[in-house]
Order: sequence, then C-alpha cells, then structure tokens
Amino acid sequence: MLGLGSGVVYGGSIERTGFVYDFPGATAAFSLRRLASDESYAIRIRETGGNNEKDIGFNSSGDLDTSAISSFCGSNDGVVTKWYDQSGPNHAVQADYDLQPKIYDGSSVIEENSLPAIKFDESSLAMPSSVWEKGDISVFSVLSIRPAGSGTDSVAIQLSPDFINNEWAVVAIGNPPGNNFGSILYTDATLRDKDTGAYTLGTQILSTTVSDVSTQTIDQSIDGSDVSGDVPVPAAVDEMSLGSRREVSSDRAIDGTIQEVIIFSLAKNSTEQSDIESNIDSYYNIPGI
Repeated sequence: MLGLGSGVVYGGSIERTGFVYDFPGATAAFSLRRLASDESYAIRIRETGGNNEKDIGFNSSGDLDTSAISSFCGSNDGVVTKWYDQSGPNHAVQADYDLQPKIYDGSSVIEENSLPAIKFDESSLAMPSSVWEKGDISVFSVLSIRPAGSGTDSVAIQLSPDFINNEWAVVAIGNPPGNNFGSILYTDATLRDKDTGAYTLGTQILSTTVSDVSTQTIDQSIDGSDVSGDVPVPAAVDEMSLGSRREVSSDRAIDGTIQEVIIFSLAKNSTEQSDIESNIDSYYNIPGI
C-alpha cells in the first residue's frame, strides 16, 4: 500500500503531507493508517498480561505497525487505551480496563477486510466535547456493525455536547430488527431529522453523515450512495463516544469493528464528500463500492 512517508524537505522545512493536509479542517481524525506525515502514533495499547502500555505508530508504508503490536503483546490480548487524533488534541481514551476495545487477540492483530481493525464488544472510547460544537457536521467512518441484541440499536458514534438542552447526534447506528443503518439529529430538545437505509449487518462499509444546521437535516450515505428513511433511536446522554451509546438503560454497544472516523465541524458539499470518500476507499477497498 502507498504510504505517506515522512514528508519532503524544502529549504530546511518539512512539507507536511497526508489526508489531514489534503482535506484540511478536521475536528478529529482517528485512523489505523497514517493520515499526516508528521504524526508519530495511531493508538496506545495495553497488553493484558502485565498491564504494560505502549504507543503504536506506523511502518514505512504508513500502515499500522502490526509487528510492534505482536511483539509487545505476545500471547496476551492487546486492548486500546487511547486512539490518537491525527488532526489535533481530541484523542479518544478509555481508562476502564473492562471497557477498552481489542486490537490483538493473543495471537494476531484483529482485521476487517484484511486491514487492522479495533474490535468493540461492550466497550467504548470517550471523545472530548470539543469534537463537536453543536453546529454543522460531517462524519466519515469505516466500520462493521453486528447486532448487539434482538431489538437493540447498536451505536458506533455518538456526539452529545449538551444533553441538558438535548443537542446531540448519533451517527452510524445499526438497527438489527430491520437490518437498517443510519443517523439521527436532535437540537433544542427536538428531533430534527433521521436518515437510514438497508444494511447487511456484519459487513465493512464506508458511512458518511452530513448535517446542515441551517436546514436542520442529517443525510446518510452508505458506500457512497445516499439513503433515505427513518430509524428509531431513543434519547441519548451527555457522552461523546466511539463504539457505544451511553444511556441509563443500556450502553447500546456495537459488536463490530471501527477502522477510521474523521469528523469535520462543517457540512461538506457533494464534491468534497465524493473526494474524501474516494481517498478512504482507495486505502480500505470497501467491498460495496
């Protein structure tokens, strides 16, 4: 695979390259590939034998350094304690041992479509509230969601900066009863829009969610194609999370994987959306595209 390298030196300075420079303005960029030539690490992991931790970076091709993971974990499981934001300081973290998602199963790095993936199963990573400021938003993610239970919505990404005033969005929702997948938006304690389409649970997809506050709409795409419909999702709480949706009755965690989540605090237009999706697919080779 084509990597980003370490940048090219011009006149004593380094030319910074990669996704976050080709598509500037990301509020958060979590990935298991190098998105910026000047980024050193993708994730921080803990091996479950001695509970030692290690930052994991990339190989010379810009792919996750899976050899470093295997060497560090050995016969122990490897779980993620931090997913580094390659665009800034908004890292996703999890201090609770019981809630840390898995990257290594004691013998090999977990994969989805032959590329490294973080496995979420009743686990989650928390994002800071600065990831989304209750305005326009565009979220691009590579993931696979399996049913968490009969009749239970399985939430991969939740953004809730202000639960008191019910300002939140849930994107990448698997709805097992109808094999649906979609997103939902609330502002001022009012449901504004929800958008969903048919989805084969357990398959890797590229999910794109774009919300425009001026029109109070949220639009969902699956593998580059727009979908339209309703998805039933009950109220959220004040958590910004990857892998689950925290609420009083249940976590509504996914049983699945996440490989990349890129968030912009603006509504991308159709051309920008298509260009970003093409970049993501060129790396992950999404089966449905």
